[in-house]
Amino acid sequence: MLSKVLSGFLADFAEPLVIPSIQPNDFRPQEEKATPASPAPATAQNHPDRSAEIAELQAELASLREQTARAERNAFAQGEQHGRGQAKAEIQPVMDRMNASIQEVLDMRPQLRRAAEQDLVRLALAIARRILHRELHVDPAALSGLVRFAFDRIGRAEKYHIRVHPNMAEAVEQSVPRRHDASIQVEADPACALGTLIIRTGGGTIDASVENQLDEISKGLTDRMS
Repeated sequence: MLSKVLSGFLADFAEPLVIPSIQPNDFRPQEEKATPASPAPATAQNHPDRSAEIAELQAELASLREQTARAERNAFAQGEQHGRGQAKAEIQPVMDRMNASIQEVLDMRPQLRRAAEQDLVRLALAIARRILHRELHVDPAALSGLVRFAFDRIGRAEKYHIRVHPNMAEAVEQSVPRRHDASIQVEADPACALGTLIIRTGGGTIDASVENQLDEISKGLTDRMS
């Protein structure tokens, strides 16, 4: 509480302050309000122990998980086995056809080899025929070796009649070996092919022509391959 000292003429207007008397009984404590009781803490008696039930549930969950995993493994194994069986069933006809084709090729291998050998012989003879014919066109004396070979094979005779192409007549006449007391006649026949060499004696006729020699070579090779 604030107070102020008055002086001068203001002091005349001041009034006394009367403080009423206070008795001890005038102070009575107020009644305390009753506060509601707080709830009692939870005790084991209020909430019973359920750890056994929880453990049992956990065991059942673990067992269920194990059963699920086992079922998944079994299903995967069965599916894999079924897939393998189905794939094998689908691919088996293809494998059978492939094995049959391989066996067929193996069985045909001797035939293919013989056919290839025959083709090779024919090719070689065709090349030889072309080379010989070209050589005969260029050098008529190329037939001289065949003449000497033919006369070595035939026996002695009193008379020899040789028929050749006109371009070969002179070269053949010069290549014929001279034998005493033998008569040799070379006939130039335009009807003969180039490389023709036919020798006729009293004992028979020998065809020593180039084409005939190539045919004999072809037959010999064919018989040998067979």
